[in-house]
Amino acid sequence: MTIGYIYAQSGTNDWKNKWILACAFTLIAGLYVSAAMMSIGMIATALLLFTPGALPQIASNLRNQPLYILLFGIFAFYLVSGLYSENLHYWGERVQIKLPYLLLPFSFAAVSLTKRTLYTILYLLFITVSIGAVWCLINFTLNYDAIVESYLHAKVMPTPFDIGHIRFSLMSAFSAFIGWILYKDQFVFKAQWERYVLLGGALFLVIFLHILSVRSGLLAFYGAAGVYLILEVWKNKNFKQLIVSVLFLAMISGAMYFLSPTLRNKAKYMNKDVSRFKEGGNVNHYSDGNRLLSWQLGWRIGNENPLIGAGIGDVLDEIKKIYIAEYPEIEERNWLIPHSQFVYIFAGCGWLGLLWFAAACFYPYLDTRLRNVGLFMIFNTIIVTSFISESTLEIQLGVALHLFFLLLLLSYTNPKPAEE
Repeated sequence: MTIGYIYAQSGTNDWKNKWILACAFTLIAGLYVSAAMMSIGMIATALLLFTPGALPQIASNLRNQPLYILLFGIFAFYLVSGLYSENLHYWGERVQIKLPYLLLPFSFAAVSLTKRTLYTILYLLFITVSIGAVWCLINFTLNYDAIVESYLHAKVMPTPFDIGHIRFSLMSAFSAFIGWILYKDQFVFKAQWERYVLLGGALFLVIFLHILSVRSGLLAFYGAAGVYLILEVWKNKNFKQLIVSVLFLAMISGAMYFLSPTLRNKAKYMNKDVSRFKEGGNVNHYSDGNRLLSWQLGWRIGNENPLIGAGIGDVLDEIKKIYIAEYPEIEERNWLIPHSQFVYIFAGCGWLGLLWFAAACFYPYLDTRLRNVGLFMIFNTIIVTSFISESTLEIQLGVALHLFFLLLLLSYTNPKPAEE
């Protein structure tokens, strides 16, 4: 087997699918144990750009699917904002985190993912998240009183490998839908009993989300469920299904409020915290109030330079100035960048950046081809809802979740090559 033969084979869609599979396995492992593995998984995907016949296929898919360009544009706006940012060190950090948006949209445009490859990757994510959820609940049971009490003080139960409760709640919400879709599509590796594991695991993760009681995850789950049901009813014209599903979800949410002490305590804390913010109280040690304040500050910074923003490199410095001048009672360790990806981009890139970013988020709802891929619409809704209350893309794990899995699902819609 010569190097020339190997290189020629790398241009086949079958080889590319196997390569994506290996990259995805590396990245999923990295989500839990190693930032370096996450980077390796994403960087290795970029090698698809250099396979035989990649450029014509990329050009064709870019013409047919605007979302690839919209995602690349996120990196472009961050990059260009350096021209009017004074703090180039902070700007460089932000651009480095966004580097995957430079290459991965083009890399995934070079492959047409098969259903088998896609479902195998999602199956692995489902399994790892389910195991992590079991670990969370075992730890919760062993430390029940302390953890329940902690929910009255803006804390939540520990998540596996310090992955972070917000990201893990989003992964759990997506994995619940993965279990349902794979069950519905009768996907198994070897035996039919796997389908019931998938269905049971999906229900388990829905219950777990309510015990974990992270707002981002719950909002993502119910938002995605709403979008999925609307699209299914629209496609099948089965309005009875919509009514039954809505009643089922309402029953689950109502039951879990009474059965889950963590959810009740979270609701109590949130009500108290938001009320304090509305009344103009000191939000120094109050997470929700400080989060709402960060939205106000980010919006204010953006409005001072409405067209192009303050520059991504200067967002943090501008926030610090306001805290020092107007909120001396808030300790430095409690200062927050705008805790909304939409507000953060508006502060750094103005209306131009925000409108582009919004187009990347909401274009899929206008694309008939994407609307027909239930898991794509589910995942997009989950990640977009997280952008409302979190600056999701300002850490590497958030970028990995958003870009890699969105592009996985997007490349599944690419036209199949002639060889298939």
